[in-house]
Amino acid sequence: HATIIIISLSRTASEIPPPLDEGKRLDAAPVKSSSPTVSAAYNPLRRIRIWTEEVMTTMNNKKEYPKQPRKQFAYDEVEPIPAVEPPLPTSDVALNHVPNPYLNSKLTHEKIAAIRAKATSLTKPKLDYAQEKGTYPESFPHFVRGRDSLREYIASLFTSRIAIYDGAMGTMIQNYAKRNRLEEEEYRGERFVDWKCNMKGNNDQLSITQPHIISGIYKEYLEVGGSDLIGTNTFSSTTIAMADYEMEDYVYELNYEGARLAREACDEVTAKDPSKPRFVVGAIGPTNRTGSISPSVEDPAARNVTFDELVEAYFEQIVALMDGGADILMVETIFDTLNAKAALYAVGEYLDFTGLDIPVFVSGTLVDQSGRTLSGQTGEAFYASIRHSKPMCVGLNCALGAKHMTPFVEKLANCVECFLHVYSNAGLPNAMGGYDETPDDMAEQNKVFFENGWLNMVGGCCGSTPPHIKAIREMSESYKPRKLPDIGRPKMWLSGLEDLIVDDVHNHLGLPFLNVGERCNISGSIRFKKLMMAGDYGTAMDIAKKQVEDGAHVIDINVDDGMLDGIAAMQKFVKIAVTEPEVSKVPFMLDASKFEIVMAGLKWCQGKCIVNSISLKVGEELFKEQATLLKKHGCAVVVMAFDEEGQAATEDEKVRICKRSYDILVNEVRFPPEDIIFDPNVLTIGTGMEEHANYGVDFIKATKTIKEQCPYVKISGGISNLSFGFRGVMKIRESIHSVFLQHAILESGMDVGIVNAHEMIAYSDLEEDMKLLCENLVFNKTPDATDDMLERTSYERACIDARKKGLPMPRKPRGNLPNLPRLQFDYDRVEPILAAEPPLPTSEAARNHVPNSYLNSKLTHEKIAAIRAKATLLTKPKLDYAQEKGMLDASKFEIVMAGLKWCQGKCIVNSISLKVGEELFKEQATLLKKHGCAVVVMAFDEEGQAATEDEKVRICKRSYDILVNEVRFPPEDIIFDPNVLTIGTGMEEHANYGVDFIKATKTIKEQCPYVKISGGISNLSFGFRGVMKIRESIHSVFLQHAILESGMDVGIVNAHEMLALSEVEQDIRVAAENLVFNKTPDATDVMLELSQRERARREALKKGGGAVEVKQTSWRDLDVIKRLEHSLINGISQYVVQDTEEARQQAEKPLHIIEGPLMDGMNIIGDLFGAGKMFLPQVIKSARVMKKAVAYLIPFMEQEKRDALIAQGFDPEDFDENDDSNFAGKVLMATVKGDVHDIGKNIVAVVLGCNNYKVYDIGVMCSCEKILEKAKEYNVDVIGLSGLITPSLDEMVVVAKEMSKAGFTQPLLIGGATTSKMHTAVKVSPNYFTLEHPVIHVLDASRSVTVVSSLLGENKVDYTTDIMEEYDEMREDYYAGLEDRYFLTFDQAKEQKLAIDFDAIPPAPAPNKLGVTVIDDVMLEDVVPYIDWNPFFQTWELRGRYPNRGYPKIFNDEAVGSEAKKLFDDAQNLMKEIIANKSMHLRGVVGLFAANRTDDGEDVLVYASEEDRAARKPLDKFCMLRQQAEKESDDPYLSQSDFIAPTGYKDHLGMFAVSCFGCDTLVEKYMSEHDDYNKIMSQALADRFVEAFAEYLHRVIRTDMWGYAKDESLDEEDLLKIKYVGIRPAPGYPSQPDHTEKSTMWNVIKAKELAGIDLSESLSMMPAASVSALVFAHPDSCYFAVGQVGKDQVQSYAGRKEMDLPLCERWLSPILNYERD
Repeated sequence: HATIIIISLSRTASEIPPPLDEGKRLDAAPVKSSSPTVSAAYNPLRRIRIWTEEVMTTMNNKKEYPKQPRKQFAYDEVEPIPAVEPPLPTSDVALNHVPNPYLNSKLTHEKIAAIRAKATSLTKPKLDYAQEKGTYPESFPHFVRGRDSLREYIASLFTSRIAIYDGAMGTMIQNYAKRNRLEEEEYRGERFVDWKCNMKGNNDQLSITQPHIISGIYKEYLEVGGSDLIGTNTFSSTTIAMADYEMEDYVYELNYEGARLAREACDEVTAKDPSKPRFVVGAIGPTNRTGSISPSVEDPAARNVTFDELVEAYFEQIVALMDGGADILMVETIFDTLNAKAALYAVGEYLDFTGLDIPVFVSGTLVDQSGRTLSGQTGEAFYASIRHSKPMCVGLNCALGAKHMTPFVEKLANCVECFLHVYSNAGLPNAMGGYDETPDDMAEQNKVFFENGWLNMVGGCCGSTPPHIKAIREMSESYKPRKLPDIGRPKMWLSGLEDLIVDDVHNHLGLPFLNVGERCNISGSIRFKKLMMAGDYGTAMDIAKKQVEDGAHVIDINVDDGMLDGIAAMQKFVKIAVTEPEVSKVPFMLDASKFEIVMAGLKWCQGKCIVNSISLKVGEELFKEQATLLKKHGCAVVVMAFDEEGQAATEDEKVRICKRSYDILVNEVRFPPEDIIFDPNVLTIGTGMEEHANYGVDFIKATKTIKEQCPYVKISGGISNLSFGFRGVMKIRESIHSVFLQHAILESGMDVGIVNAHEMIAYSDLEEDMKLLCENLVFNKTPDATDDMLERTSYERACIDARKKGLPMPRKPRGNLPNLPRLQFDYDRVEPILAAEPPLPTSEAARNHVPNSYLNSKLTHEKIAAIRAKATLLTKPKLDYAQEKGMLDASKFEIVMAGLKWCQGKCIVNSISLKVGEELFKEQATLLKKHGCAVVVMAFDEEGQAATEDEKVRICKRSYDILVNEVRFPPEDIIFDPNVLTIGTGMEEHANYGVDFIKATKTIKEQCPYVKISGGISNLSFGFRGVMKIRESIHSVFLQHAILESGMDVGIVNAHEMLALSEVEQDIRVAAENLVFNKTPDATDVMLELSQRERARREALKKGGGAVEVKQTSWRDLDVIKRLEHSLINGISQYVVQDTEEARQQAEKPLHIIEGPLMDGMNIIGDLFGAGKMFLPQVIKSARVMKKAVAYLIPFMEQEKRDALIAQGFDPEDFDENDDSNFAGKVLMATVKGDVHDIGKNIVAVVLGCNNYKVYDIGVMCSCEKILEKAKEYNVDVIGLSGLITPSLDEMVVVAKEMSKAGFTQPLLIGGATTSKMHTAVKVSPNYFTLEHPVIHVLDASRSVTVVSSLLGENKVDYTTDIMEEYDEMREDYYAGLEDRYFLTFDQAKEQKLAIDFDAIPPAPAPNKLGVTVIDDVMLEDVVPYIDWNPFFQTWELRGRYPNRGYPKIFNDEAVGSEAKKLFDDAQNLMKEIIANKSMHLRGVVGLFAANRTDDGEDVLVYASEEDRAARKPLDKFCMLRQQAEKESDDPYLSQSDFIAPTGYKDHLGMFAVSCFGCDTLVEKYMSEHDDYNKIMSQALADRFVEAFAEYLHRVIRTDMWGYAKDESLDEEDLLKIKYVGIRPAPGYPSQPDHTEKSTMWNVIKAKELAGIDLSESLSMMPAASVSALVFAHPDSCYFAVGQVGKDQVQSYAGRKEMDLPLCERWLSPILNYERD
């Protein structure tokens, strides 16, 4: 209480008086207390007020949308009914008003028994307080314990009159001390005379040491004050509060005695007047610690008590209070609602354990005029947070006088569903801490409560005494108690610092929908995830604040991540969030896949939150357990549409599972239906899979049905799931969401959704074409809905890219544009009439139905007569039978007539007009009418063309009257063209041409019924020709108005180029409106500026950053600077030395040549390479030119430096030859220990060098120590590791670990053929990666510059953060994949091995020659036909696109074909040179041996001879590995040993090792010449030679040396396609991924001794251009990948190899399915 008053007065820490011991009645003298000084550490109230002002200012600036009506269901129409009692708890005893038997001795639950067993009472306590049933009469107002329901009695009492509570205990104790001695000695009494600390001030202790004082106070309130109910002297009697006095062990006794004394006093007074029973209220104070508030300014997550500790303390207090005879439990003076919730949870536990119905009262404390608790809640939010406990009475006490409580009591009176009480202070404390209100004053201040009918119970708090209570009682007797509110439709009522009734919410778009902010969800925000991983909770709060500002009603909190301690992260986030009023203003949704995580967060929420989620997938029993626990905590719950069989996808499944869940929750758990939120699973649409197409519409339909069948529930969903297939384009995603929500909310009643409120788009704000696309997709209206949306998504993504690059917007896909309404005129509204005959011709005879005379002899027209004259009839014919009758467009009328006569259809003739005079006009019209065509009539007359609005109307009306009235031309076949004339010419008289046409169009259509209006639209924008985007934008605006506002019908257009108005960019649209309607004097100038902008953008797009084309025949005529650039860009080294010398002669310094033309050229090369317009071979050639030029200049530069030093008086010998300050950065490159492959590394080095990076290439087989030593020596910025063989992967991990230990800060790059992004993320990265020094996998040389420049640039943090997040996700996926993937045990895999029938398909015949053979007579030219050129182009990073993939089709590829051909030609030339010079040569060794697999079938034994085989004397053993990963098919689990026959069969195994020698010498030669291009070309050719040699040799083995395929007749192409019998897998590759088996092979065939091929310590073959393989001959042998293996196989494998397990695991590290120690 002291703390509360301190806060309410806003005193500084130095002004804060010490808190008092007893909180219910705060008016005692200052005493010792351990109450936390939360006022000094944290005061949320001021922040709340400031925040509210800021948010209101922000919200006032937002667009407002009208509120949409909520979907109504049958149960929404139920009329409220009068309440006869407060809402009941859901227990059977409460629902049935079962009386408390008051036989506490029968309450034997183990927790209760354990508390009693610890009691310190000196005598055995009385536990039973039942009265004889006949003690008092049965009718109200009498009451007998054990006979009558206290719940019913309280309901009757509180509805018949205002009940009276007691007043302050502390004030009465103070008053007693003024008249009597009450010092330390009295507080101790006889029992505690030797207590170890001071006890004065512990008022609760007086119930033990001075019981007569407490009993006297009780009786005085009962007799003088007339109290109906008195609170026990136990406000601080918890183990937590009693720790101040070291009396934790006495808590049971303190509560028991406090209640017992009150019980005795009440019974004594009741006996005097049984018509006014008195009741004991067990007082449960707030403790002196707070669950929601940090005691530390520095650490908002700090707490000095937990929820569970509070529950435990309160439970012990409750047991003792009830054992002492309490009738009612009162949780009072609540300044932190979390404490109250813990107390109420403890009450609930007690009621569950005992099966009793005990009325519960709850009293909150608002600390100042803000109307909030100390922890920041409003009174309404406080009630919403605790109403789940079904309190019988709720109210306010303490902190304020009645006068200051008035507005807050009124608010509570308007919202609480139960009885309401107040026991205020006797005013505010005076300067001495006392209270000045007299009994009459206090009664008068309370009068307002009685007059307004707000209260059911009243009492007093600090400063009040029995006379105060007496005065208040007498004042209240003239007034009626508060009427309980009517019972209406139940609603979900949530709370944070403020309350929120979900059923009354509208979101920022006007929808009746609860926005749950998704950005504090690790799955919903990469930034939030990053902050959580970094432990940056402070910045994470900014995300939460922004969510609220943007319109989130609830904050979703999800910290699910495999790399986070979910429980700790959830607890910390919630603890900090509740201290942030900008965040905790709104309720929380605690979201986790693990129930224990949400429970951990729930215990730190003072408000009523939502738990997301539970479901039936855990089974019915656990589902009920979880729901019951959540019900006790009073939260709402999201229930997912899952059951034991899985996720509901279809409409029927969603409804079935939700209805089943509802029935269990409501009927069995008795969970409030209004607090159930079903999530029927928003699933992804637009995936292209037919079964997903109805997911959207199924959800919408299911929502309506669920809400019909499950009254009062809410429907929610994770909206982002819906559009997951379109991620990356937020506009598309939010448009889909908008359409989905519009229907789901307004038509089906969806209530809640996890959204990013800031990104949400109102349905009314959607572009019409986008709306149509989304409707089709969401409702699966068309089969091509997904394709249409993908097309639009591509367009929107292209727009994003264009905006980033400042390029013109791409053309929007037309899609299915909506049909716009046609302008209606009066004649369009004429009602149809019944037709009496077909349409009539226009002649007078036809219209007047003049009969045919059938007197043809009277028809004497000259044409008719001429025809008759030619008749060949022999007799005069009888003539009388009286009984008896496409748009063709031309400026010359005869041209259109010529075309008209060949048209079988009805066409349009364009055009006629009055400019030929009225008579000819009528003749032409009459003729056209006879041909049945429609006609375009131009707005011309004899005076010329109509330009103004009036002229257009006049001429068209005149033409209409002639055509319709005289020619009788059908008006519906008339198309007027009022002349579309050019605007934007700069001439003032032309400015209104557009608007005049539009206005004239409407007038003409009004005056000339049924006509159409046309025009040549391109005329309008003729002044802007050449910029189609501008022209079509003008046309779009013009047509929008002319068509929709004036009724234009027809236009001559280029439909392909037309733009919908929604496709016109906003600035161009505004300019076009101004131009067409002549709104501004500068409209033409503005449009001209936009035209120039678009023209410039188009030109930029055409150029694309490419180099200026220079004619090859004339580049030598350019100046020397341009010649150098040209040489560089084109890789021409022929003239570089002479050009460099010429440039040097002109330059001031040699360095200027490098920094000028040479670097300019290299920058261009870098740009082209990065843009994919220049390829690696070209870059290498350019680097060769650069190096030659620099090498030529270096001696001059060194001499210049020496001369300068001498001139300055320095010794040149002190000059630092390694000065590298002019480079963009320094990079160390190394091939790791045991690996000799460096082609890729060399290429990366060259590419980086081309971009002005200093590269220190320290070679191959570099130990970790050497790499770290050189990195320090050169002080590099970046370290790059390369490797080809799998052991190199492990070595890279070692280097990363050592770098971390040594404190390196350089980024680490990983590259090479055997490396991968996944391995880097999973194995290397965790050992070194930080934002300062990331570990990054570089796929190929083309990526190296981008990576290094990003690491050394300004955006390093953003770049590395993205990489870190990506790698984190990859690691999660990897380990999740390991969990998901099943592996057979090694024994199971062996049982399912490949079982070849060697009887049916016997082993290959014995080799022609057993043993070892040296191969040294194969020439390079012999193997050339066997070269596979595809890897060659891959080395150079040249890749053709379908259908031009691979050699030789790559030469036809549009992008790389030309360069690939040049490269190939260079390779051919160098290859010829190498062959001619014999600068490389081939050598190898082959071994063919008898072989059988071992008895266990896992390894292969080889024998030197058949005799050794017979004697079982193996030469050596090849150990094999077997597949273990589970297969979905019945395929066997393979090992190479399966291909060798067991003992008893004569099988054999071959092997070879081959190398290409001489490459290293050639490489050194080219390096000395600064010729990187030929250096890398030499290495690439050496690789091709040795691979071809292996292919050649394998053929020789098959057809000759072994001879099992001697009749083979495959050409080289077939060989490369592996059409031969048998295989040649290499150790260290997928079929046997253990490199150590090479050692066995080298031992058997003596490869080093006989062929000079060595192995490094990591078993990389040297020279690098080497190949080795085992040769299997059986036709059933095949290539396969072992994949990952389990520990059981590795243990077996290590044993068979006689290798230590840790060493074996290190070699097999890349394929282990477990983490090695």
